[in-house]
Amino acid sequence: MTLVLTYQCNLDCPYCQLHNLRYILDLLTSQEWSSLIENLSEVLNRSTPFFISGGEPILNFKLLSHILTSLSKHDRIPILISNATLLNMSKINILGENGLYGLLATFHFYYMPNHAMIEKRFRNTLSLLSYYKKLTS
Repeated sequence: MTLVLTYQCNLDCPYCQLHNLRYILDLLTSQEWSSLIENLSEVLNRSTPFFISGGEPILNFKLLSHILTSLSKHDRIPILISNATLLNMSKINILGENGLYGLLATFHFYYMPNHAMIEKRFRNTLSLLSYYKKLTS
């Protein structure tokens, strides 16, 4: 099950299939997400993972944390799909505390115009992902 938290993103990748949907700003509220997760949890097999994606879901970190907590309450497997460029140790700790099971970090260097900046971000992201791996091992 994929939950699309937002169509907004901090990167501008032309290959992204959501690239042209950024104008959609009406997000579900925390209550609507909780209700949706409760209803889905009643009908889906317990082993069904919930992928949280976007755009970039970390842009709305408060709502992301709420969704993780809701999924955890229903004993669900939450996996975050993110470009991971907005992560820091504090956010990784909060995500872990709120029940994040897995993290899929993805973005493509080929389309990035400022390779030096992206390389620096990517090195930082790798360091943070190593920290996340240690937390979840």
